[in-house]
Amino acid sequence: MERSARYVLALVVAAAVTGGLYLVASPDDRSTPVLVGVAPTYAVATAVVLRHPDTWRASGNVWSGLFVGATTFGALMLLNGVEPTPNLPVAALGFGLAWTGFATGIAFEREGD
Repeated sequence: MERSARYVLALVVAAAVTGGLYLVASPDDRSTPVLVGVAPTYAVATAVVLRHPDTWRASGNVWSGLFVGATTFGALMLLNGVEPTPNLPVAALGFGLAWTGFATGIAFEREGD
């Protein structure tokens, strides 16, 4: 995929995720910094995955299964553990950080191939 198209699509995904969270979570002063962190996290993760589309095809790998399980558990704990009420932006940021790390790690390993 062309670089400029990849970056535009990454910005669209980041805006959609952040905007969706803004609409669903009814942000207040405490969740605004979290939403500010969500946008670049998802932009970078999307750009990396679009640059290395094989990160999507990690099926059948035990490490992928461990990543999905740990990320799901961590995101659920962030969703319920930060405040007395569920905090969707915090869970989305945690998931986005995990996704960014996973995609970047795969891209790093496959860049040398």
